[in-house]
Amino acid sequence: MQYKMVCLDLDGTLLEPDRKTISPLNRKVIAYLVKQGVHIVLVSARMTGAVSPFQHTLELESPLISFSGSSITMGDGSYLRQAEIPPEAAEAIVAVAERCGLHASVYQNDTWYAPCENEWTVMESGVGTLPVVVEYPTLFRDWKRRQRGSSKILILGEKENIAQCYDILTKEYSHLADTYHAGNGICLEVFPSGISKAESVVYLAERLGFGAENVIAMGDSPMDLPMIHAAGLGIAMKNANEHVRLEADMVTEYTNEEDGVGRCLMEVYGIREEDLA
Repeated sequence: MQYKMVCLDLDGTLLEPDRKTISPLNRKVIAYLVKQGVHIVLVSARMTGAVSPFQHTLELESPLISFSGSSITMGDGSYLRQAEIPPEAAEAIVAVAERCGLHASVYQNDTWYAPCENEWTVMESGVGTLPVVVEYPTLFRDWKRRQRGSSKILILGEKENIAQCYDILTKEYSHLADTYHAGNGICLEVFPSGISKAESVVYLAERLGFGAENVIAMGDSPMDLPMIHAAGLGIAMKNANEHVRLEADMVTEYTNEEDGVGRCLMEVYGIREEDLA
């Protein structure tokens, strides 16, 4: 079998629009592929604790990639890798976001920190987690003392402010961390330098004993595009960003509302309906 690993983005790809549900067909196809020895790897910008419930639902024993690669967790819950934005860099990035009039949350492992609860934390809590409200100066002092940092920084706000912040972070702070657009222009996600879904997928494939040419990657957003480029077969969802669709090797015939992942994998692997009975 040429493709030994399938890497699946969650939101806009494997999950239905409610950001919580995996369709019955997608579950059946994934279960079938696991029985055939294919590694199914969930890849998300979400924190590990917001990805692992889907790992359990699908009864997967393979590693999962969270925080877009900052954390790679083995099936037994142990960490294969943890990368963090240094505390001094995290503090500087949060200060830029606040000067731009934006809300910034910081994450460390499975803890989400926010300076207050507001409309932005309510929106983000829809994925099933709640923030710990802290005073950032105190938090960053503690991180510096313990030599710990942030797995991800999430910046939310109005599009004009987001554009301003992105311009500053990519021009003046790119040596500290990597910044990506997400969320239809109202969101920036910041990760440790050099960490991405693409780098993580290649790293994991090598650890499992094969190359990127043996990997399928499926996604819908610009943040997924490097992973789609890196894989042997990069697949964009029908509902994906137009640029992502144009750059992918293949585009699904169906959206994430229409079992797009399952139907596409059935085509790629030659799975018949009766195989899933």
